[in-house]
Amino acid sequence: MRSPSIENTVIVDPLNTYNKKINIPTSKSRANRMLFLAAITPGETRLENVPDSSDVLDMMRSLRTIGLDISHNDNVVMIKNSFPDCEDLFSKDPVIVHCGYGGTTTRFLVGLLALGSREYHLEPEGHMRSRPMDEMLKPLISLGVDIDFDSDETWLKVRGPVKNKHPLVEVDVARSTQFASAIAMTMSIWGGRVTPINLHASEDYFKMTNDCIEQAKRSNWTIPIDFSSLSYPIALAALKGEVEILNYTGRDNFQPDSSFIDILKKMGAKVEESMSSLRVTKAHKLVGWSGDCSAFPDLVPTLCFINSFAQTDSILSHLEVLKHKECDRLQEMEKILKLFDRRHKVIDSSICTLPTNGVCEYKSYDAPEDHRMIMVAALFMKALKGGEIKNWHHIKKSYPYFFEDLAG
Repeated sequence: MRSPSIENTVIVDPLNTYNKKINIPTSKSRANRMLFLAAITPGETRLENVPDSSDVLDMMRSLRTIGLDISHNDNVVMIKNSFPDCEDLFSKDPVIVHCGYGGTTTRFLVGLLALGSREYHLEPEGHMRSRPMDEMLKPLISLGVDIDFDSDETWLKVRGPVKNKHPLVEVDVARSTQFASAIAMTMSIWGGRVTPINLHASEDYFKMTNDCIEQAKRSNWTIPIDFSSLSYPIALAALKGEVEILNYTGRDNFQPDSSFIDILKKMGAKVEESMSSLRVTKAHKLVGWSGDCSAFPDLVPTLCFINSFAQTDSILSHLEVLKHKECDRLQEMEKILKLFDRRHKVIDSSICTLPTNGVCEYKSYDAPEDHRMIMVAALFMKALKGGEIKNWHHIKKSYPYFFEDLAG
């Protein structure tokens, strides 16, 4: 894994121009879904293009903890057995699973472990311990799984197996579609299905889950690039120069952040795209983009960045779900826009940016445990007068070599 420093603070140098040819990390969202499905598939399974995301590495480490035989060589992962057949049923001790910071990692593991017979204690890290979970636990309890949440002894106890194999279960996804995705993969064992209710945001991620379930039936276990990660270098290129994506293999329409390519076209950037290549070049005139962001909330930080340099006003709306991410991203984006002296207004759950003249000075940003806030702060530093970011290492969650790819 490449990284710019082993220190807690990274220095971000400004750029006059950005011209680069790079490879984008593959999708951690796809990878963790496919790891779940591979874990419950009998026999040996081979996954290709698996990213070095810390969420994915945490997922693999957790799968090894529960008895799965996994080898990881470069970007290829082999899973040689399956769950729950791999359980050691002779031991009566609970299995402690340290699952890291990630929502997909932790929530997907809960759904997976519901299929087992031993008692599992999940212990996530950081802000994940206070992120929503109730909407996921209620459906599991209805399936007959024993759940004990946030007790004095441990964060979450899970003990299966599923006793009630319902053909259809409703899952409230108002705060996260990850709840429905986890339960859908659990129920795929017996052909059950999930109906998401209160679906106001990130619908494509639930569709991605159903697509992964179908993909697993076809034994096609290749992970595409991550379009969330893609947004950062192509946004910088639209402002500062040109970037070519060397490992581009076309759109993954189940990744809603792929919409950013079309948004940049509308904003004035030059985009050359085929099934095997993508090049984005600086806009002659950058026009602000306004719209409903409920389908792609992870794009909002990058959209705030690029809109803040546009020559026209813009407004991003339907941002309620941002409050339930790794941090309160609505609040944090307001803080970042203020730090970098970008004219803006936050009204209810919308962010309005206005044309800003002048360039702020070198800035220091003490980042929360949120990879997207770190990366968007770095974009501002690259585009303005540079700065330093404390607590930068959380970029490993999705884009371990981010700083190198954005270097001049």
